[in-house]
Amino acid sequence: MLDIINRGHADVCPLTGVILIMVVLGRLIATERQKMCGVVFGIVGFLVYGGYALQEFSPKDGEHLFSIALRSLIVFGLVVGLSWLVLPLVVGAATTIWRRMREASAAADEEYQRIQQQWEAEDRQRKEAEEWARSAPAREKAQEEAEAKAKEDAAIRKRKEDARAACIFLYEQQAHLVGPRLAKESFEEMLKQFLGDHQPVEEVERRAIQLQNLILGHAQQLDPATKKLPKAEIEEARAEVTRYYDSNKELLKDVYPPELFQSYLRLHMASNLEPEACWLACHKLIGRLQKLVERERESKKKQDERQRAQDQERNALTADIEECKMHIDQLRASGKQPDVVDHEIMELTAQLRHLEKQLQLLDERTKGT
Repeated sequence: MLDIINRGHADVCPLTGVILIMVVLGRLIATERQKMCGVVFGIVGFLVYGGYALQEFSPKDGEHLFSIALRSLIVFGLVVGLSWLVLPLVVGAATTIWRRMREASAAADEEYQRIQQQWEAEDRQRKEAEEWARSAPAREKAQEEAEAKAKEDAAIRKRKEDARAACIFLYEQQAHLVGPRLAKESFEEMLKQFLGDHQPVEEVERRAIQLQNLILGHAQQLDPATKKLPKAEIEEARAEVTRYYDSNKELLKDVYPPELFQSYLRLHMASNLEPEACWLACHKLIGRLQKLVERERESKKKQDERQRAQDQERNALTADIEECKMHIDQLRASGKQPDVVDHEIMELTAQLRHLEKQLQLLDERTKGT
């Protein structure tokens, strides 16, 4: 291109045509700012070529100087035409690339935010799970205390109901004798006042014995045939508490041994004591044994549940170990590529060791309990 421009007047017309074509096309696609940039590039090209031509072809007269100026003008036109054609393409390509880069950057930022939110959600869930696991003993303890309190309250209510029921049954049995002395309304008022739920259970049982003795006293005065010998009443009280102990002997033999039970009978329910004292001791002991029976039943229930859970866990671990071993044997006999098989066998072997370690820890924990 530089040689064509340097040849001078012979190629001016063809170059002028090329310049006109480029300028016309450039005006159609170039913006005003791009046109201004093209003109600036053309001026720079005009000056650069002019300086080059003056240095390379020293003008000897005005005609030579005009020729250099004309060729510099041609350079100006070529640079402007090319700039008006090339700049829109370059700017369009650069704009498209920049837009794509911004879209890609926005998508990457959005994906990063999504992953960050997912990580934060997983971390929050993990912390909540850990906090839930850490608070599990406290929750279990509170639940156990609430259950124990509810059972204790139920046992107390039952003891009160049993004491009131014993008085009601005795009154109904002796109503034909004691009715004139102790009207039913008075009897029910005594039950409500002295044997109500607002009274402590020990007080209810003690007053229930007193009320029963009152009923029996009236009955014995009106019908001596109903009178029991003190020794017979003591034996009946001892027989009642013995029947309760024998019916729950398997649960009580460790926490309340038979020797301790017999010593209690000899000390608190001896034949030389008053029947009222023996019956009171009978009710106290039965109340104490009821608590022990309930506690032992609950302990046995929890132990059975714990044993079932350990058995289920042991069976699951054993099944996983056998499945892992079978998979390893299948891989060794599959005939696949050694590198693939060795990698899978290595992973399964690590998993197998982990399962066997868990089974060993489970056995040790079971032996410890």
